[in-house]
Amino acid sequence: MTNSNLSVPDHTPDPHILRMMEFTARTNASMRKLGIQGIGGFIDPKTGQMFCQSTDGTEVPEEFKQQLRQSFEEDNQ
Repeated sequence: MTNSNLSVPDHTPDPHILRMMEFTARTNASMRKLGIQGIGGFIDPKTGQMFCQSTDGTEVPEEFKQQLRQSFEEDNQ
């Protein structure tokens, strides 16, 4: 029997990020039930990582993501 020192990488997002992702998904589900179309999401202020999700499941356009990122950067100057 060999003893291995292999470590398994932990790719689990930060608990705060997981809570924000869950909140976004719940908000979008509520909007969808009410027939409201839109995009929910957030930008992690620590890393600048963006999470976006549309209520109808379509991909959020890259142009819209860029506008969100620009607005975020302007708000944090």
